[in-house]
Amino acid sequence: MTLDAAPTLDPRPRFPRDLVRRIVGHIGTDSLDSVTSTVSQPASVFTDPELFAREKDLFFRRSPQVVGWAGEVAEPGTFTTKDVAGVAVLITRAADGVLRAFRNACTHRGAQVAQGCGEAREIEQADYVPKMNVTPNAVASKD
Repeated sequence: MTLDAAPTLDPRPRFPRDLVRRIVGHIGTDSLDSVTSTVSQPASVFTDPELFAREKDLFFRRSPQVVGWAGEVAEPGTFTTKDVAGVAVLITRAADGVLRAFRNACTHRGAQVAQGCGEAREIEQADYVPKMNVTPNAVASKD
């Protein structure tokens, strides 16, 4: 009785020679692949608000998003506001030079604490809430 050696798996992905040949052929003849059938979706796939909400959650709220460029808040004390998939965001460059983002909402009533862009050492909230320092964990008293 002989034992066959276990098959070894090649860790390299197989090069898709047929695909490359097909693509090169299309480039040479200025053509495209043809299909024998089409895919049809009901209009609700594109208009259903529940599906749209699920897609926004899946694509925009579960992963980091690019919301601007660092030059928008280049200097310490500068800020800008953005709407990111329906969420109001406040982006600041703190005194220590670190870029930070917060939900642009008052923790007490949810009102936006800043609009547009500008320069500020503290973000003024409503009269009933202390000022928000642009450095986290630092709150100035309302005087």
